[in-house]
Amino acid sequence: MSRTLIKAYYALDDPMADLEVQPASLAWWRGLCRRCDRPTRRDLDFAELRGWHSRLMLCEVLADASDMVTRIVGEEVKDLFTGQVEPKPHLRFDRGTRLGTIIDVSPERQRAHVRRIVDTPAIAVTQGWLELLNGRQVELFALDYPLFAAAGENRYVITFFEVQAGDALDAMPHKGLRDMACDNR
Repeated sequence: MSRTLIKAYYALDDPMADLEVQPASLAWWRGLCRRCDRPTRRDLDFAELRGWHSRLMLCEVLADASDMVTRIVGEEVKDLFTGQVEPKPHLRFDRGTRLGTIIDVSPERQRAHVRRIVDTPAIAVTQGWLELLNGRQVELFALDYPLFAAAGENRYVITFFEVQAGDALDAMPHKGLRDMACDNR
């Protein structure tokens, strides 16, 4: 079960001064917007994102903006979310997974969230607690950045994740999440 919430939406030109988390992803975003007025998926240079590869997700927005489909899922993100949901033989969090099938939000709220990011467009800040199946609680912080549609493509959203935990994530299979965890009590 998760207790995540959308903390805020910011216009693309908003300085987001009150955010102290993820200054590197914000600096990357501002640099991308300086180079490309309307950045698309094709404008991404993954070499610039070194250090974030395991903590990012690139999703294609469905044509009706009702949901997003994963195209790239970092290993730490995959490990985090597959620890959150009930294990089901048919459920995978991989390329091609619809986010609406793995998060506990109504289709209406998911549609409103996706449309707010891509139609406004806006940067979404998500912050909250996830309770993993192993009983551990982790605090999640994520920034969703909208990418415009390139010719013949749908829109995309790239998301960067940060995770903090109150205790060691020994049961998590991926070393990176354990390294990122810190005592926040």
